[in-house]
Formats: sequence, C-alpha cells, structure tokens
Amino acid sequence: MHQHASAGVEELHAIGRGHSNQAKLVREQFREYFNNEATVSDLTASLEFSQNEINALKTTIKTNEAERVASRGTIDKLSQHIDSTQLKIKNMEDRINYQEDYSRRNNTRISGVEEQSSEQTWE
Repeated sequence: MHQHASAGVEELHAIGRGHSNQAKLVREQFREYFNNEATVSDLTASLEFSQNEINALKTTIKTNEAERVASRGTIDKLSQHIDSTQLKIKNMEDRINYQEDYSRRNNTRISGVEEQSSEQTWE
C-alpha cells in the first residue's frame, strides 16, 4: 500500500505541475492579450491623429484652392487693365508722333518755293 500511496502522491505532483504549467500559459496569454490591447489602443490613437492631420490638410487645400480662384480673377482683371493701358500708351505715342510731324512741317522752308499762308502742308 505504501507504493500505491507513493504513486498517488506522484500523480498528484504531476497534476500540480500540469496545473502550474497551465496557469503559466494562462498568465502569458493574459499578458499577450493586454499587450495586444495596448498596441491596438496605440494604433487607434495614431490613426485618429493621422485622420485629424488629413482633415487639416484637406481644409488647407480647400482654402488654397479658393484663394487661387480669387487670385485668378484678380490676375485676369489686371491683365485686362495692362492691355488697356498699353493701348492708351500706343495711341498717345501715335498722337505725339503726329504732333511732332505737324510741328516739323510748319518749321520747314524750302528755298525757291513760294510760300502761301493759306496752304496746308501736312497730310
């Protein structure tokens, strides 16, 4: 009977070691679960931060697009103003050239040609 009791004790020790190993495995699985939970939480926070950054960039892009459209209108108006001003300058240059030609015609005298005051010598 002593051997039988000894075998029963060994069996109990083996069962205890098995339970101990199972307890270690369960603890490791809990640690892994909580580590994964923390990792998921960190990833979620990172994604939320990234989403906020993306939303801020979208807002900036929309603002820049609106400013670009407004600037395009201003550029078009300024281009029209430049074209108009250049046309006015060209017309004034033509008038100045005409006035200079007119002024020179009245100052030119040719020897031997009779001058009549009623004659127009331009155009």
